[in-house]
Amino acid sequence: MIFLITTLIGFVLVYFFLFIFPSKAVDKKITFSGNEIFSKNDLDIIYAESSPHATEMKAVVKCNPERNVVKKGFTYADVQDCRLFKNVYESESKCKWGCIGFGSCVPVCPQEAIIIENNTAVITSACIGCGKCIDSCPNNLIDLIPKNSSHYIACAAHGGDMMKTICSTGCTGCGNCTSIESENFSVKNSLAKINYRRGYIQGEKACTGCPSKCIAECQKKEKNGFKFWNLCYRILHNRKFGD
Repeated sequence: MIFLITTLIGFVLVYFFLFIFPSKAVDKKITFSGNEIFSKNDLDIIYAESSPHATEMKAVVKCNPERNVVKKGFTYADVQDCRLFKNVYESESKCKWGCIGFGSCVPVCPQEAIIIENNTAVITSACIGCGKCIDSCPNNLIDLIPKNSSHYIACAAHGGDMMKTICSTGCTGCGNCTSIESENFSVKNSLAKINYRRGYIQGEKACTGCPSKCIAECQKKEKNGFKFWNLCYRILHNRKFGD
């Protein structure tokens, strides 16, 4: 019953905006951006799903924003460019593999799907898997994984046991994940790897058994039954109001 009432109200609103409201605004040009109705998260979902460049992949950053990493003892306060910094100083912390955190990847993303949290790049659910951000990272931390994946390895370090004293979320290559999900995980050069396979969920069990918590959960899209309003928005957004 609630669904029927909501649907009826939705159609009434669409009719009002399409036929009644425009006729009362003949002398005024109306612009509609979508911000009047939808939140930023909802608009990200619309644009991501409707983009002609959307793929069956999504990008992840192999570094955990929840990390606590040991610093080298100096603070950099010059040009905020990851590649330039990498060429001169390599890293501000004792982990040379981690995210530098200046955000050189942020302006590269056409979806504005990259944010910086705790000096670490994070890719949101607005990602469409175009891969344009990959080459912007001097540490090669951005990778593409299947869009329906639930987990990924949020680390790219090859330090082994040394990571225990360097980074709170650094992979030590302990192999716990391979014993929990032997078909889904492998370890090479002291770094865990997920063997993504179509139709399988990888990482859900191993995530809880990882002592360093380097197996991270992918960000989920919060749709909240919003498909109907998505349709309403598309109708309104594509309609050209008269002067």
